[in-house]
Amino acid sequence: MLVPARDRQLGSEAGGASLVAIPDAPHGWEVSATGRLIHAFDLPILNVDGSPLILEVDVGVTEQRQAQERLREASRYTRSLIEASLDPLVTISREGKITDSQ
Repeated sequence: MLVPARDRQLGSEAGGASLVAIPDAPHGWEVSATGRLIHAFDLPILNVDGSPLILEVDVGVTEQRQAQERLREASRYTRSLIEASLDPLVTISREGKITDSQ
C-alpha cells in the first residue's frame, strides 16, 4: 500500500489516529488483529515526482510463531528426557559430529 506521507495515519489498530512523520529508516512492529499476528513494516520511499511516500508491507506471521513455539516445546521436552536419563546419551549428526551429550 502506498500512502502519501502527508496523509499517513495510524488507524484504529494502533489505538488512535495521529500523523506519522516519515522515518529516516524502515521500521516495523507487530499487531494482533482478529486473532492473527501481523508484522508490519513502513519503508520510506520517494515518488517519481520526488514527493515522499511510505510503503507499508504487512506480513502474516501467526503460523510461523505457532511453529516456533511448538519447536521450543519439543526442544524443552527432549532436553528434559536427556537430563532425566540415568544412562549416558549421545546424539550424533549425519556427518558424525556429536551434537548433544550427557
